[in-house]
Amino acid sequence: MFGFLNGKKARNDLKAKLADSANRLSGRLDFLQGAVSLAALVMAADGEIEAAERDMLARSLRNNDTLNAAYTGAQIDEATKRALAKAEQGRTGKKALWSEVEDLKGDPDAETVILMAMDVADSDGDMEPAEQKVLRDACDRLGLSFEALV
Repeated sequence: MFGFLNGKKARNDLKAKLADSANRLSGRLDFLQGAVSLAALVMAADGEIEAAERDMLARSLRNNDTLNAAYTGAQIDEATKRALAKAEQGRTGKKALWSEVEDLKGDPDAETVILMAMDVADSDGDMEPAEQKVLRDACDRLGLSFEALV
């Protein structure tokens, strides 16, 4: 009879959880840099950063309520631009990106970073073996299970 109350409570709980995540991330540019760094590593894994991958990353970042509440559009755009530039710098750039990712070890939101990067990997139709290798490596470095997140 009062099922709508359960739905309203669930929505309120979700809003509170999003606000808590946004508050926890607010001002933490390391999280944002780690997220876009892993996405850039995935995008560069097959040797080419495709337009579909760039579009998916932009959509993922724009549509993520938590990131949009925690960071300005300018912060997100700048972090993305820097990460993509590093991804195109070869080994030294990729090493710097991995360092950003590794800074998220133990972070309660690290799983979200992996899921966003998986969306980027899937954006061109399928997750290629090279992209999967990067994601597995990221999960290992962050102490997460790749299989549990796929």
